[in-house]
Amino acid sequence: MTSMLEVALACTARGWHVFPCKPKSKIPATRNGFKDASVDEAQVRAWWERSPDANVAIACGPSRLAVLDIDEGPVQSAEELRAWMASAGLPPTYTVRTGRRVDKKTGEPAFGAQLYYEGAIPDVGLWRLAGGSGQVKSLGGYVMAAGSIHPDSGEAYEVISSSTVAFTPEVVRQLKTGEREALKVVAGKKIPDGAGRHHAMTSVAGGLRAKGLDGEAIYEALVPINPAMCEVPISDDDLKAIAYGVARRYPAGETDPEVVIGKAKEPKEPVDWRTRYATSEQFRDVLPPSFLIRDFLEDGSITAIGAPVAQRKSIVVANVIHALLTGEPLFGHFEVLKRPARILYLCPEMGLVDIASRFKKLGLDSYVGESLFIRTMDDPKLSLTELDEELPGALLILDTITRFVEGNQNDAGDMAKFADLNYAIKRRGATLLLLHHAIKGTGGSMTLDNALRGSTELAAFVTCVWSTQLQDIDAPHTTPSNLKCVKQRGFASEPFQVSCDESFRMTMLGTMGAIKTQKQVSSEAALAEILKHSPDMGLLKLRDALKAAGHKRGVKWIAAAKVAAGGTGVTLTG
Repeated sequence: MTSMLEVALACTARGWHVFPCKPKSKIPATRNGFKDASVDEAQVRAWWERSPDANVAIACGPSRLAVLDIDEGPVQSAEELRAWMASAGLPPTYTVRTGRRVDKKTGEPAFGAQLYYEGAIPDVGLWRLAGGSGQVKSLGGYVMAAGSIHPDSGEAYEVISSSTVAFTPEVVRQLKTGEREALKVVAGKKIPDGAGRHHAMTSVAGGLRAKGLDGEAIYEALVPINPAMCEVPISDDDLKAIAYGVARRYPAGETDPEVVIGKAKEPKEPVDWRTRYATSEQFRDVLPPSFLIRDFLEDGSITAIGAPVAQRKSIVVANVIHALLTGEPLFGHFEVLKRPARILYLCPEMGLVDIASRFKKLGLDSYVGESLFIRTMDDPKLSLTELDEELPGALLILDTITRFVEGNQNDAGDMAKFADLNYAIKRRGATLLLLHHAIKGTGGSMTLDNALRGSTELAAFVTCVWSTQLQDIDAPHTTPSNLKCVKQRGFASEPFQVSCDESFRMTMLGTMGAIKTQKQVSSEAALAEILKHSPDMGLLKLRDALKAAGHKRGVKWIAAAKVAAGGTGVTLTG
């Protein structure tokens, strides 16, 4: 028998954000309900370890889902549902039969279904289409996952079509909340099913809350009101959700929440300002950062690598890919803790011939098409919005982001839109690694200000930034590379140097301060020879003497080297 934890993890594997509801209930078990939904495996396991029987709910908005919930219509079986979908112009898609089995109004057997579509839209309160009706749950709603238990029937929600989730069709995007009959609550006349029972009960609950009642007291007061006011009483679970929801959203003594009577309008609920901020539960349950590669690449992060043109940032990334696919430590130093489900390498700045040559030397060709998926400049342009089922659990690498920014990378507004797109991809369960060019003319400086060209919006929204540069730009094929984390979150790293061999494998040499280049050693030897004959020569003359010997060094370097050699390093002239 499948456990609720397995149900939840199967959802997150699809990139669907889940949260727990009380066992055999639609009532959220977390303080903020669907706003707490997550795809983080550790968080999901923690929830269901605390409550193994909790129902699994899917938050539609962050999961990019629009779920068409059909409650009424000419549908009493899976076959009739398929016929109705064809008549309504709805494409085949992943479909779940709800746990509802009996029509409360008639007592007859009932058949409810939920059609999952990819592409979130505003919720629709009551739609009518081809003789059917129901709701669309999307940006502001949630649904119970297949495997969850219906509160009334005790039956499980079940998958009746495991088709690929289709994109939200235009016919669904065009659905609008229909007009209900005018709602008149009068003594002796009960509200029919589908005519606004929940809105009316919410209004009553709001009045009780205004009188200072808490959630439990509101619920107890609504229990006798429910059958007296509703032709088909609201389910006990829904009644509790109304009572406790109103108590949670509105401080005691506040004005009743506004409910529109007459032609249906989407009710606009007041917002408790506290919901804008992190809760104590969120702080309590927060987990330490987890890594794909310890102290280098955080899982679920947006990490950037910046470097001047032609200074090995793509080779650094090739080594990251090698480590994650093989499990070998990055640069022979950084431990691989978790491998992504797949690596998506989008590199529209290089052709397939060049990438294939590099990756074959690294021994990565056997992974292509299995766990490594590559697009190059030889392929048609791909928009990031087209990425879909490949995202959950993936590492997405953009080399470089210049090819994916819509607009001007120097414009804060355009980069803010790019940031939103990255966050949307991250919410789908992907880790992002962004490559970008450094600011031109920065010399050897490795700082956050210099690491990434364009608007500062980029440096602001990424989690971590690595800067890399060749140690000696005059020897690009033999010199080591310097790497420095210029924006660190959740870990600390010292700047270090790596070598690069003919197969493009990079190996850790040590920290930057502990290693001297051949050029530096040569300059120090020349300085020592000059000081041997002229120990009292001033810094300015030493600078000129070194320059004449083919070593261009500044007075600060000369002063430090002179001190290291045993001199004072302070005389400017003489």
